[in-house]
Amino acid sequence: MKKQLLLAICCAFGAMLVQAQDYIINASGMSFAPNNLTIEVGETVQWQNTSGFHNVNGTTATFPGNPQGFGSGGAANAPWNFSFTFTIPGTYQYRCDIHFSMGMTGTITVEEPAGGYPSYDIATVTGVDTDGVADSLGVLCELQGIVYGVDLRGGSGVQFVMRDNTGGIVVFGAGINYYPVTEGDEIVVRGAIEQFNGLTEIAPDTIILVSTGNALENPVVITSLGESAESELVRINDVSILTPSQWTNSGPGFNVDISDGVNTYQMRIDNDTDLYGTTAPTGTFDVVGLGWQFDNASPYDEGYQLYPRYTDDIIGGIINPIQYPPYPIGTVTTVDGNGDLDSLNLKCQIQGIVHSGDLNGGGSIQFFLIDDTGGISVFSADDFGYTVAEGDELVVRGTIVTFNCLSQITPIPFGWRAPETPFSIPSS
Repeated sequence: MKKQLLLAICCAFGAMLVQAQDYIINASGMSFAPNNLTIEVGETVQWQNTSGFHNVNGTTATFPGNPQGFGSGGAANAPWNFSFTFTIPGTYQYRCDIHFSMGMTGTITVEEPAGGYPSYDIATVTGVDTDGVADSLGVLCELQGIVYGVDLRGGSGVQFVMRDNTGGIVVFGAGINYYPVTEGDEIVVRGAIEQFNGLTEIAPDTIILVSTGNALENPVVITSLGESAESELVRINDVSILTPSQWTNSGPGFNVDISDGVNTYQMRIDNDTDLYGTTAPTGTFDVVGLGWQFDNASPYDEGYQLYPRYTDDIIGGIINPIQYPPYPIGTVTTVDGNGDLDSLNLKCQIQGIVHSGDLNGGGSIQFFLIDDTGGISVFSADDFGYTVAEGDELVVRGTIVTFNCLSQITPIPFGWRAPETPFSIPSS
């Protein structure tokens, strides 16, 4: 789910991402050469700074008309390389932030491949070799199928499973925000076949809605998780949680080991599902979900997981929502004689006014919330799509923690809202 993290870290420290390229643009003196380039969807451009103090800025913050943003980060001295693969057709502008006033700008025109995208059944492009490597890596194609599950990117791009009558595949697009993922939609996806930690995906440049409200297939009962279950809707019967303490409701998601008494399976609870934030199912239950894989080393023949889509995928177990009682901020920020929080790890709900901008940015979030009894820092490693605005009045649900003696609340996913808006975890 966080496969773009490496790029974010590289840019944050001024490092430049290097990958195979189809075209090279030289940054030297006060110009990019060539400064106008036409390529096809799926091709990669590499900028090479051979002389001077430059950067590449094609972000949507600077150029709102760009179909998606790209950039090398802050300006840096030569030599460095920066590469970007263009997956959405359109015209892109970019500049060197230091020298754009001197004409150091450029344009990339991205066109759909000549002849269009060949259409395939999903099974045709999801085969793997003996090491688990996808046979169709880099293939540009058009697939059509039904959406299963929720958006696992939480509004920052898309990640979901689509299926036809031959099989399933994950659709992953970090820069795709125009399609509201809805289970039961029939869609056409055009893009390139990729693989991430053994999981076969299609990186879309186009998503077209064909119809809505389509019936889903019945899950297949299985007794083992493997390659054949990847992106399949499956069901495992008569399981129980081996270690309830694994149900942490923390981070972008968590793994829980379940067993049917013979086999042990890894169940993944993603923070974009409404299972996140509940108590662990008790007793014996059946579980339905989508087969997944997370194996970061070849051969890709391990790391198989089961992703339940929502609470209805737990059949027979007892699930209860975690309670978040409301408190004034001053009540949950008191400390003892040693400066330790009295309310450490308390799950609660607070309400107040935002009194700062976002002190983090870049996907994480931190700001200050104040009511008439006191103030507290709100911190999360994920921004959940909320844009911090000073003066907003928010209700926040989460856990009281401390960092270097600073009192903080770590919100649950989607754990803030306007005071009169009911809490809900959206399905898209």
